[in-house]
Amino acid sequence: MIRERLMLVPKEEFLAVDEQIIPTKCRHELKQYNPAKPHKWGYKNQVLSGVSGFSYDFDIFAGDQSNSYPSDAPDLGVSSNIVTRLTSTVPQHQNYKICFDNWFNSPNLQVYLYKKGLLPLGTVRLNRVPNSNMSSEKELKKRGRGSMAEKVAVIDKVKLSLVSWFDNKNVNLLSAYVGSEPTTTKRRYVRQDKEYVYIPSPQAVDVYNRHMGGVD
Repeated sequence: MIRERLMLVPKEEFLAVDEQIIPTKCRHELKQYNPAKPHKWGYKNQVLSGVSGFSYDFDIFAGDQSNSYPSDAPDLGVSSNIVTRLTSTVPQHQNYKICFDNWFNSPNLQVYLYKKGLLPLGTVRLNRVPNSNMSSEKELKKRGRGSMAEKVAVIDKVKLSLVSWFDNKNVNLLSAYVGSEPTTTKRRYVRQDKEYVYIPSPQAVDVYNRHMGGVD
């Protein structure tokens, strides 16, 4: 009943899929621990939310049965299947953007969502991107803070952009709709020089940082 009512609410243009912990002190076999969350112990809940923090859909982890996927979607693996389930009710071809982190992201998920009329963006683990040949973190660090690299490939007629950017550490993003351009600037404090500097930042990083994080 709650889910059905939530799904009737008009959605924001920018949406995010992420994991949430519903805190509880009770003993239960589905109780999970996640040290990265504000509430460490509780029920694992996968959420589709807007930048405002409003939840439009959710999927509480229930063991093996939580690995289902829509009938018109391929089996993309446990983490990516969560995204295909939660985005199945998002209107297609209406400019909705979907953000998610590197636990969910993969090239196949990007291609599937784009073909469904959604615009996906997420951080990504490079071991999920075959033959990427991206600049290493060591190489980008040597070039200096704000350095970046981009590779573009076409998979099943969908153009994907893989962007690496070095700030204090390396971050990698994969998207079917946004890449490094147009670049923006970010203000950073350089401790050894005791001054602020401006460094270039890829567009994908800017979009992700502004619209990811409505779940926690």
